[in-house]
Amino acid sequence: MRTRRSVAIAATAAAAAAVGFSVTAAAHALPQSAIPAQGTEVQTAPKIVEITFGEIPDPSLSSITVVNSSGLNVDAGPTALVPGHPLELEVPLKSIGNGVYTVTWKTVSEVDGHLATGAYAFGVGVSAAGASTRAIKSVVSPP
Repeated sequence: MRTRRSVAIAATAAAAAAVGFSVTAAAHALPQSAIPAQGTEVQTAPKIVEITFGEIPDPSLSSITVVNSSGLNVDAGPTALVPGHPLELEVPLKSIGNGVYTVTWKTVSEVDGHLATGAYAFGVGVSAAGASTRAIKSVVSPP
C-alpha cells in the first residue's frame, strides 16, 4: 500500500513538473506582431519599426536594428520602449527609399532572463519576397 502511494505521489509530481516546464520553456520575449510586418510590402516608407513581444523585454538589454539591402544601418536613434506599452519596442528610422530592409531584433526577457534573437525583411515599394533573409528566431536560456 505504501509503495502504491509513493508511486502515485511520484507520478503526480512528475506530471506537475512536466506541465510546469512546458509552460516555462515556452515563455520568452518573442515577437507577436510588428509594424511593418514580416514579409510585407509597404508603399510609404515607415518612420519607425515597432515590435510587440509576448513578454516584457528588458529595454536596456534589448535592441532593434534595421539595415538596407547594402547592409547600411538606417536607424535614426536608439531602441526604446513605447510609452504606456511595456511589451513594445521601437526604433526610429532615417528617411528611407524604396527597397528591401532587414530588421534584426534581440530581447532579454524581464520575466525569465532568456535571450531571444531573430530577423525578418519588409519592402518599401518592392516585394520583400526575394529577400535573402527568412524569418529566423533563436532562444538561448541562461545556464
